[in-house]
Amino acid sequence: SSSSAAAAAAPDGGVDAFPGAIGRIHAPHSVKSKLKPHQRTGVAFLWNCLTGSSPQLKEAHRRGRSGSGECDGDDVGSTGGGGGDEAPWGAVLADEMGLGKTLMTVTTIFALHRRQRENRFIVVCPSSLVNNWAKEFDKWIGRASQPKRVVVKKGGEEGLRLMKAFAPVKPNKSEVLILSYELFRMNASVLRDAPQIGLLVVDEGHRLKNTGGSQTLSALNSLRHCEARLLITGTPVQNNLSEFYNVANFVCPGILGDLGTFRRVYERPITSSNNKSATREQRTRGASLSRQLDSVTSAFLLRRLQKDILKHELPPRMETLLFCRPSVGQREIYRRLTMGAVRGGEGGPSGSGVSADALSLLTKVRKLCSHPRLLDDSTAIARGGGGGVDDVRLSGKLEALGGLLAAIRSSAPDDKIVIVSNYTSALSIIESTLLKPRGYNSVRLDGSTEGNARQSLVDTFNRSSAERQFVFLLSSKAGGCGLNLVGANRLVMFDPDWNPATDMQAMARVYRQGQTKPSYIYRLFTTGTVEEVIYQRQVQKNNLATLTVDGGGASKKSGRGGRAGFTEEELRDCFTLKEDIDCDTRNKIGRARWGDYDGVDSLQADGCVDEPLLSVAEELSSALSYVHIVREEEEEGNCNGEDDVNTSPTASLSDEESDEEMEFDEEESLSDEEESDEELELDDDDDECEPSSSSEEEEFDG
Repeated sequence: SSSSAAAAAAPDGGVDAFPGAIGRIHAPHSVKSKLKPHQRTGVAFLWNCLTGSSPQLKEAHRRGRSGSGECDGDDVGSTGGGGGDEAPWGAVLADEMGLGKTLMTVTTIFALHRRQRENRFIVVCPSSLVNNWAKEFDKWIGRASQPKRVVVKKGGEEGLRLMKAFAPVKPNKSEVLILSYELFRMNASVLRDAPQIGLLVVDEGHRLKNTGGSQTLSALNSLRHCEARLLITGTPVQNNLSEFYNVANFVCPGILGDLGTFRRVYERPITSSNNKSATREQRTRGASLSRQLDSVTSAFLLRRLQKDILKHELPPRMETLLFCRPSVGQREIYRRLTMGAVRGGEGGPSGSGVSADALSLLTKVRKLCSHPRLLDDSTAIARGGGGGVDDVRLSGKLEALGGLLAAIRSSAPDDKIVIVSNYTSALSIIESTLLKPRGYNSVRLDGSTEGNARQSLVDTFNRSSAERQFVFLLSSKAGGCGLNLVGANRLVMFDPDWNPATDMQAMARVYRQGQTKPSYIYRLFTTGTVEEVIYQRQVQKNNLATLTVDGGGASKKSGRGGRAGFTEEELRDCFTLKEDIDCDTRNKIGRARWGDYDGVDSLQADGCVDEPLLSVAEELSSALSYVHIVREEEEEGNCNGEDDVNTSPTASLSDEESDEEMEFDEEESLSDEEESDEELELDDDDDECEPSSSSEEEEFDG
């Protein structure tokens, strides 16, 4: 993976030495003794890239400008320079969640300030993280130290005043402007000509993945006097290599050549190598190109994994998949909803794309998997309304969650838990049917939560006892990124997202630096439904991450929004209720890999040390059809059911050349309560989307 910092020897020693740094790095005194070894090498890597000192980055820019690729004779052209006078220097900090990317960035900004004391800095991030960034600067460099913070928490006259005051250079004064994506985009004209911007930081930068059309990207590119760019993301690529190209081209323009040539030279051959029908020659060429691309990207992208860095620093983590039987009512409604789709397909003529009816039906069956009440025609299920034992029994997942919560309160009374959902109405049902009736105290963060209040909610929860605040209800769209919830050591993913990065980001809220207790992650799926199909697609996408930068992938369809192909057969699979099975995923992965499940005995044989789960497994035997504990080596599994055939990491992907392929475009399916409140900050690449008429919160990113 692209995880090597520049290898030049550090010219200065001492306790604050940064291995690999070219030139002296001045770190804040409060940071010197706190930085871990991987953070020191990370700061050195960023310093070398952002100051133009890295020989590897200079060479990569030279190749990008000259078109001298190493692609078996193919050229990688260029749209124009990188580095020097033609474009800013740049880097991507792509360490996995929880490795201290914010601290490394604050340290780097301080060092750049010491290098040129009148330079200013801009940090653009989701609105939910603005306060957190300000807090981290205060923590590590002190409230009174430069660069001084200018924190824009809201728009209007006050926000505009702060930005106008920041724009001109002030003698002997350095500042860092911290604001949300939305406010930056709306006020880009105020900042466009601001001089001496030493560094532009874009947090959760994978939001710039889309090809063209992004007003936010245009606004960021409009800064005329920016010396360097740093993009921070725990998931550098979520769907395909074209997305990664866009990220790379933002921080280092032209370094990978032009997009058309990049697709021809890299993306399409790598895609072909991962089709089921790929020849041995195609697979060999794809693997070679992946290594070659990794060699180029390692000049500007730093990627380290939790399992490699934190395995000796954090308590253990256990991830458990809970497959829950649908209730009788869920099965009946599922069959009724999907009857026509299963018989005749829902995609329309081959190659025409997926119909609006199919997208709507996918949303309905996903909601049904959580609870039938999510299908109510009302705009939203009122918070705190209704609830009771009957509502719990209408959903297999809700019944399993209820048993698990009771077991945690009984067997681990000091533990707290985060419950994450893509649907705010699902959070409302959990709140009204499980939490309030049982007296479980909770706090909630979703799209309706004011930006100013979010950090306060997080801080209070982390400090509180389990008796005072037992559950943190979290919308994945509003708070799945960046929040530090180490006050809890248990987390439930109540429903899966088409994009595995969304789930990975959410699961990293509790397992990160600062966690002092063993962590338990529970992922709930309704057996035999579209939720299993979603998980299987997640496994396939995660397999793509092994090809480049541990976050890259390839998909021939890579238009705006990140399209993913579904054949008619695969779409029908989404709508087919597989009855009388314990776990469809197990059947596809292979029973040799996933053994039998027989309650407590199976869990203990699998090494389960989760006392609440062990204590409630028998009680939930009617709700749980299958339980699987994920092992580290399994995280790159195969859902194709062909254990010994085509061992490429992405062997299970459908053939992108299929004549029956359909396309889902995530923009067509934004139907999201939270998107109405948060879209500008959290999914701002969808500027040109029509507003969704639905009040629900969901994004299809197949």
